[in-house]
Amino acid sequence: MLALFRFIGGEPDARALAEEALSLARAAPDDARFVDTAFCLAHILVWTGEADRARALLAELERTWGERDERVSAQVSWFLSLVELW
Repeated sequence: MLALFRFIGGEPDARALAEEALSLARAAPDDARFVDTAFCLAHILVWTGEADRARALLAELERTWGERDERVSAQVSWFLSLVELW
């Protein structure tokens, strides 16, 4: 969330912080941490126009979580619609 707040505040280190958080979350045993950090990074990627990277990350979330968590699936759909607008 710190990365997202920094992004909203215009801080230049926000994306690097979000990428580091996602890397750490991938190694953590708590899957929910991965989902939360992936959405933070996806948000930053979408709003900076990095559609291909955002789409790949969102596709990974959908493959892994799409049938397990309806909230995740809905949020992935929302972000993918923004990606397609880009």
